[in-house]
Amino acid sequence: MALTPKLEEGLQLAFHAPGVTLKRGRAGFFNEAQGPDSPAVTIRTANTLVDMGMAEFNDPIVPSSFTLMPYGIKAWRDAHPVAA
Repeated sequence: MALTPKLEEGLQLAFHAPGVTLKRGRAGFFNEAQGPDSPAVTIRTANTLVDMGMAEFNDPIVPSSFTLMPYGIKAWRDAHPVAA
């Protein structure tokens, strides 16, 4: 499955966040360890990742965070294999 640049960026940001979870802020979902002014995943991209089964919201009505699911983690690892 080919990922669009925005989806790949969303997976990357979440994959490198503590607990593979991004928190909601002004500009979208951000890595809490880097602060609210760090790069963010838009709600549209987050919705797409959730719809694809790669992530889930903590609350489907009013989400304050989203977390990668095993399928999303696998998609990120498959797209970025570690050189042996």
